[in-house]
Amino acid sequence: MDEQQTKNNAQFPVSETQGQTQKTVEMPIKPKFENESVIKKPVEKISSLRTYKEDFDTLVKEKSISIARMTIMEEARSRELTEEVATSNTKKYTVIGFSLLLMLTGVGFGVYAYFSKIQTVPINIVAQPKLQPEIVYAENKKQIEVAGLGMGEVLSSIKKEILEAQIDYGKIENIQIVKKGTNGGIEQVSVLNLFSLLNSSAPGDLVRSLGGGYMLGVVNPLDGNRSGMLIIKVDSYQNAFAGMLGWEKGTMLRDIYEFIRGSVLDGNLLTKNFEDLVVGNQDSRILKNDSGEIVMVYGFLNNKTIAIAGNLSSFNEIIARFRNSPN
Repeated sequence: MDEQQTKNNAQFPVSETQGQTQKTVEMPIKPKFENESVIKKPVEKISSLRTYKEDFDTLVKEKSISIARMTIMEEARSRELTEEVATSNTKKYTVIGFSLLLMLTGVGFGVYAYFSKIQTVPINIVAQPKLQPEIVYAENKKQIEVAGLGMGEVLSSIKKEILEAQIDYGKIENIQIVKKGTNGGIEQVSVLNLFSLLNSSAPGDLVRSLGGGYMLGVVNPLDGNRSGMLIIKVDSYQNAFAGMLGWEKGTMLRDIYEFIRGSVLDGNLLTKNFEDLVVGNQDSRILKNDSGEIVMVYGFLNNKTIAIAGNLSSFNEIIARFRNSPN
């Protein structure tokens, strides 16, 4: 009890007034704020946070580097980075280009090696024959190779073809006298070579007028009276006309009679003379035998073309076809 009282007195002290017995109780004054003691304590200074600005200011202060110099340094650094990137790109593109070059070179060598191993197949180029264009249309064609044949053999081959050619009535066969050309193909002999092969002695006026084109063949008219034919292109009508007149009086029968007629020359014909005759509205020259049969006829189809045949029906067939040809 006494201990409890002592505690109470300590919490609530009692003051005694002189001459009074009244006791006054002093209530403890409660602080306005429970944490007032804390608030009244002196606030400790909190250290400032470190910022980029402070670092920058410190750098400027301590190192004496101006802002302008810092800007220059940043720009230099930026240029260095750009140059480094450009250099890096250049190196990269160089490496890529070199790699592509090596790759393409390898592919090229590979392709070359592949095709080099492939056996080359030789191409046989067939030479086109060089043949005389037809002066009149011919249904049949026959080639006689003269290589290795003498003059007499060439004439015999032509005569045999005229007599034995398998052609229908009203048809013509073109006989082409050919030889091997320099390129391995065949080519038709020229008219001058033909006259040489026939051992012809045609006069110079006629030979000089020869234009190069000619056609040798067989005509089998509708009456079946077949005949050989010779059509010659000339350059000069005057020279050709004079040359034909000289030829008929000279060696024409000996030169061409046998392959035109397909028979041996009758010696009596050498005493005969050619006569004028209009055949198919065409001025012509004819030769008759002792029986009055026409055994040879020739004429100018135009100023550039001479036709020779062994009878009138064959000559008429030539005229008709010539008029229907482009010439």
